Amino acid sequence: MGLTSVIIGILAILLSWIPCLWPIVVIHVLIGLGTGAAEIISKNKSATAEQFKVPPLQRGDLKLGVVGISLNVIAIILTVSWQLFWNTDGFSIF
Repeated sequence: MGLTSVIIGILAILLSWIPCLWPIVVIHVLIGLGTGAAEIISKNKSATAEQFKVPPLQRGDLKLGVVGISLNVIAIILTVSWQLFWNTDGFSIF
């Protein structure tokens, strides 16, 4: 699920620059955030007591989920800022 979140995040970042595709990007981001969160939750539930002695990101099993969530958050920020830019005549200063 973590790899799915990363792939969806990269795809959402690439599509976020196209103004007419923002609804598709939002749907992709929601799916990517859900799969990233599911990855983190499932890895935390399956960890043994000895594994909890080491911080989660040093164990290496949460990295894909965290990267996927980060990419999806970046994609939604880019999409919202790009939509605000286009809706406020951002190119009128040139």
